[in-house]
Amino acid sequence: MSKGHRDTGNYVGFTGSYAAGGVFSLKSAQLLKSAGAWGGLPGNGLQLHLDASTYPGSGTLWSDQSGNARHFSWTSTPSFTTGTVPYFNMNGYGANGPASNSYGINNTSGYTIFVAFYNNSLTYNGAFKFVGSPSRGIFSHLPWISGTIYLDQGGCCSVNQRVEVAMSNSTGAWNVIAFRCNPATERSIWQNGTKLIANTNAAADINLTADAVRLNSDSEYGTAWDAKLSQFVVYNRALTDAEMGTATAFLKKKVGLT
Repeated sequence: MSKGHRDTGNYVGFTGSYAAGGVFSLKSAQLLKSAGAWGGLPGNGLQLHLDASTYPGSGTLWSDQSGNARHFSWTSTPSFTTGTVPYFNMNGYGANGPASNSYGINNTSGYTIFVAFYNNSLTYNGAFKFVGSPSRGIFSHLPWISGTIYLDQGGCCSVNQRVEVAMSNSTGAWNVIAFRCNPATERSIWQNGTKLIANTNAAADINLTADAVRLNSDSEYGTAWDAKLSQFVVYNRALTDAEMGTATAFLKKKVGLT
């Protein structure tokens, strides 16, 4: 008998069986840490969950907790800090993951991306990039040196490509920033569960390629993002508002926000 973590109607968990006396025994290691204890990340469309708390403390592998084995590799031995909120120091460090076009994100699917981080200072940075052709696929300054968050899709910087908004508490505080794209309606930026802005103009084509997804390792901006990174989560669909709340609450707890 198989069981799984139940979250918003979707199983994202593990397999196992009941032994005599009704004791449930796990048969695999797919009990997802991303699922949490009944009420974590929604499972439908979850493609990637990088969680700093799962890092073993050495090596260049950052293991994906979504169950999809989309592991990332640091380009050099990372700077990692353990404690109440484990995190990677991103300033001077980058990581690369599987092909940008391997996540099931395309011009009609939409996407949702969450980043839980703490900016030490504002820099000229490229925090993450899903590579597209001939230009930026999905790309973010998080935020730019001006304190403005930019999300670029399919290039830069027309109203069909860019969403931008000023970020409050842009340094010296943990934040959960989310980017949601529903190609039929809007592209939006969220901070700690609040929608800051929505762009309802038609979205530019993404056209993702087989190039690796990049965390702070884009050739244009190098490894200049001066941030502590705890969580990076990717969906290949636009979450509902209710799901945005569920996921944000889970990630806020990860970084000590209430």
